[in-house]
Amino acid sequence: MPSLDTTNWILGVMAATSAAQFLMLLIGAIWVARRMAALRDAVTHALAKFEATRLPELSTRVSGLVDDIQKIATRLDRVGHEVERVTHVAQGALSLAGSEVERATRGVRLAFDVVEGGVRQATRVGAGVRAGIRELFSRRVNGLDHLEEEDAIARFDAKA
Repeated sequence: MPSLDTTNWILGVMAATSAAQFLMLLIGAIWVARRMAALRDAVTHALAKFEATRLPELSTRVSGLVDDIQKIATRLDRVGHEVERVTHVAQGALSLAGSEVERATRGVRLAFDVVEGGVRQATRVGAGVRAGIRELFSRRVNGLDHLEEEDAIARFDAKA
């Protein structure tokens, strides 16, 4: 029978290598677990420090900012009410002024209508007088033709 010593040595080396690989894997896993725990502790410590020191300061600043925003909102609300009140007063004043202007212009329009009517009546009377004077100077008297006196008509037209 052939000797199995060489085969046994090869199997022994393979078993030792497998055990060494398992130990390296186990040691690597433990090392990674410790590093993760250390990292977790560092993050927890940093968060605790942030919560202890920076968070109250940040919270105070944010609270102050919110208070300022609330004050601004309150002021803007008051300004809005004041603008609304002033707008209402201005609309009332404009309405009153508009009705007063309408009342005043109604009287002026009526006066202009009266003056215009008088001017029209005077124009009609003047035209009638002019026609009467022309007729007077151009009428026949006792069957005789009178010549129009051009100078008299020209003076009348020139209002002299």
